[in-house]
Amino acid sequence: MVMEWLLAAVLTGSFVFCVLVVIAARDYLSSQPATLTHAQPVSILKPLSGAEEDLEENLRSFFRQDYPVFEILFAVREAADPAAAIVERLGREYPEVPTRLILTGEPPYPNAKVWSLGQMMAEARYELLAMSDSDVRVSPDFLQTMAAEFQDPALGLTTCPYRAVPGKGLWSTLEAIGMNTEFLAGILVARFLEGM
Repeated sequence: MVMEWLLAAVLTGSFVFCVLVVIAARDYLSSQPATLTHAQPVSILKPLSGAEEDLEENLRSFFRQDYPVFEILFAVREAADPAAAIVERLGREYPEVPTRLILTGEPPYPNAKVWSLGQMMAEARYELLAMSDSDVRVSPDFLQTMAAEFQDPALGLTTCPYRAVPGKGLWSTLEAIGMNTEFLAGILVARFLEGM
């Protein structure tokens, strides 16, 4: 009898969460992003390590931003990193986009990404920063959408929901399924309930 009650409680909780996900997703999709009235300059920070799958196309999407003033800073540990050659090639392809490649060296603590971000922040020309991993690909209006949110003086930090695209292999597919379902659902419910 106890197991039946426990199972019923778990099932009820799951059902309530699923209903909340549907409501939260509808609420998110019905909201309109802020309209950009003043394009504040942006520094994009991209920590890199190696030439992972689709890296060039992912990075190219940041060069193709429909935004008046921005720069892209990339960080690698050493000049021999294969990602550095891709950054240099894209810099030649898009000479109108101010681009810098920063060699960080070995980090003095275990989190290399945080070390790279700190090095890039110190070199950034602009106060408004956009940080993203190397496996992120964005639409040309990414900076417009992000910068519009920062017109609210009470906003200090924001994040963007994203859709995971699986790479080759079972584990990548399973990770993408988890991110697109459980992870995204949790974020939408938190936004709906807590007003993030």
